[in-house]
Amino acid sequence: MRISQNGPGCCTTGLLALCICISFAAQTPDERDFQTLRKQGFELHQRSRFGEAIPLLEHACTLEPGDYFANLLLGIDLLRTDKPTEAVRVLRQPGRDREAAKAVAEARHLSDAFQAHNNEGKPNVDQ
Repeated sequence: MRISQNGPGCCTTGLLALCICISFAAQTPDERDFQTLRKQGFELHQRSRFGEAIPLLEHACTLEPGDYFANLLLGIDLLRTDKPTEAVRVLRQPGRDREAAKAVAEARHLSDAFQAHNNEGKPNVDQ
């Protein structure tokens, strides 16, 4: 076995650097955060790389199941890859926007009820 003039430490350092690079390149979607997954899925979607976007968006949806945009992208990409049954399942999931709309509707109902209570017995000037 021939050892370089720089000594055996040179090979060890190079091997360590190579292992670090490989570990970063092999990083799985499980190790990324929601925002990154959704952004990368959207970028792939925009480039019509739907099959590649689906695993990223699926993982994003497991991290944030109520995210409307991630669910919508996943549903569209499933449709584009001829998976309509899976797409319907995803697209029927409630998003955060539905919950917000429900809260606004309840607040409006309470506001209307409060106004009706305050106006009870007062003459209607609109008629």
